[in-house]
Amino acid sequence: MEIYPNVTNIDFNKLIDMGIDLFIFDFDNTVNKWKESRIPNEIIQIFNYLEKNGAKIIIVSNGKPRNLNVNVKTLWLARKPLPFKFKKYLKEKNIKYNKAAVIGDQLFTDMLFGKLLNAYLIKVDPLDTQKEFFITKILRFFEKIVLKFF
Repeated sequence: MEIYPNVTNIDFNKLIDMGIDLFIFDFDNTVNKWKESRIPNEIIQIFNYLEKNGAKIIIVSNGKPRNLNVNVKTLWLARKPLPFKFKKYLKEKNIKYNKAAVIGDQLFTDMLFGKLLNAYLIKVDPLDTQKEFFITKILRFFEKIVLKFF
């Protein structure tokens, strides 16, 4: 598992060179702040770069559906960390890949989800810890303890 301050710090060239061709992004507090729907320009540039290099992008979120300002495949109400709904989504959309990376801000949802998919794991710091779902705040307490071992 790699850990970065935010998505813009990730070396996507390295990941593409590693053969990763599916990038699974969490939304809330990874791509944007919780409950917001506008994806920042620097993230859109990353998505465009990945697509130009032949990669597929999917946003997978436990959040409620929102209209986004980009045309990216999304799976809302995903029930992470369980991978079943995501695997069904891949099958329904006929999305094939060789190697995946999961990029998210939560250890017990995003990283566990990625581990269950046998994906490459990239944890980023949350964009905003002040505005979060109350259960997320509780999980962050335990995350800090676990991350001391990394």
